[in-house]
Amino acid sequence: MKRFRLFLLPLLIGMAGSAYPALRPASSDDIVSATMACVAISQQAPTDAAAAEALGWHPATASNKDGQPIDMGMTILGHSNNRSLLMVLDGNCSVTAGLKKVADFATTLKQLRMQVAPEKEVPQDGGVVMIKGQQIYLIRPTGSRKSPSIAITTMLRRQAS
Repeated sequence: MKRFRLFLLPLLIGMAGSAYPALRPASSDDIVSATMACVAISQQAPTDAAAAEALGWHPATASNKDGQPIDMGMTILGHSNNRSLLMVLDGNCSVTAGLKKVADFATTLKQLRMQVAPEKEVPQDGGVVMIKGQQIYLIRPTGSRKSPSIAITTMLRRQAS
């Protein structure tokens, strides 16, 4: 089941980027900051709520039409000063955010590359995978030309057992 969930998170993020074209555009600085927060709060499962709170990220809640809480199966976090959205599942964390224009993907990728200083980088499906130590970053453009967005999934490299 864990293996399935590992691949489910990037799929959900990709769907979020395309299913919600109304994502408000975030700045490259905010997206990079959200990515670093993702790494910090997802180091331990379950999500490190204290670390998220200290960084200004707060969990979202969902309810049905009757006001009853809905279990989302993951932790979704928002920040009052950052338009990015964080989604955490099984120690993996994803950032999704709108972009003002398609070219902002390259700008954000360049800033993220400077922040992370990856040891290895591999192109993948229009995006890139960066590796720094045990941390993996999967960065992909999502959305559309009219409503571009970005999805960044962070995860720790798992040791084979």
